[in-house]
This record gives sequence, structure tokens and C-alpha cells, in this order.
Amino acid sequence: MVSGATTASAADIFQVVTGSDKCWDVPNGSKANNAPINQFQCDGSAEQKFVFRDIGGGFFNIVAAHSGLCVDVPNGQTGNNIPVNQFQCDGSPEQQFEVVYGGGGFVNIIARHSGKCLDVPNGSAADNLQLIQFACDGSAAQQFYLNE
Repeated sequence: MVSGATTASAADIFQVVTGSDKCWDVPNGSKANNAPINQFQCDGSAEQKFVFRDIGGGFFNIVAAHSGLCVDVPNGQTGNNIPVNQFQCDGSPEQQFEVVYGGGGFVNIIARHSGKCLDVPNGSAADNLQLIQFACDGSAAQQFYLNE
């Protein structure tokens, strides 16, 4: 379970599933800084597993399990439609996220630095679509499920 976790363990590793039943994915298992966080057909691969590391105060670093890099909003940008990448974990607020539980088992994932939600653009079900940050609007595009 995410809430109350204090160390990375098997229980903290999740596939993050979108409303269209696609998984967060780092394309081709890239371990490079600035590789995109996309949605892709769930296949159970290592590049679709993310560690939710509790950093206190209700916030988490979300770490790609295969690369050890953090989910990141580049350069701390605060606007809408900013693509989300993986980047070396550096403790910055743009790598810190609040996980807010909603009805029906889904969560919203909110960037600490901007107060904006991670989002699948236009709620699309397309593979290889990069996640963005966008003003929280309660839409299904911003609802994710955490599968262990």
C-alpha cells in the first residue's frame, strides 16, 4: 500500500494503469535522463513498474524500477501540457507527487511544485502517448489505478 510506506520494498512497486487499461511505460526500457513516461499496452515488463518512495509530508518520489530514475516535470515547469519524463532523482519539488485516493479505487497523482495532475492527453487510449501535467479537472484522463 502506498500510504504509510517508508522504504522501498516489493509492496511499494506498482504498475500504474490508466483509465484505458494502459500502463505507464518507459519506451524500450530506456535508462536515459529525459526518456518519456508514456502509456502503453500492459505487458508486465520491468519498464512498467514504478516504486512509490515515501519522502514524508504526504509526498512520494515515483521511481522507474528498471532505471532508478524519478518521474519528473522538466525544469519545474508549471504550465499545462508539460510532458513528463524520467530524470536522475535530485530531491527537487518537480519530482515529488501527492497520491490522492478517489472513489472506485483510482488515485490522482498531483505534482507538488505545480499543484497539477498527471494526465493522459485528451483521455486517449493510444499507445506511446506521453503523459503530461494538466490542471486537475476530475476527468478520467487523470485517474490511475495502482496494481501490485
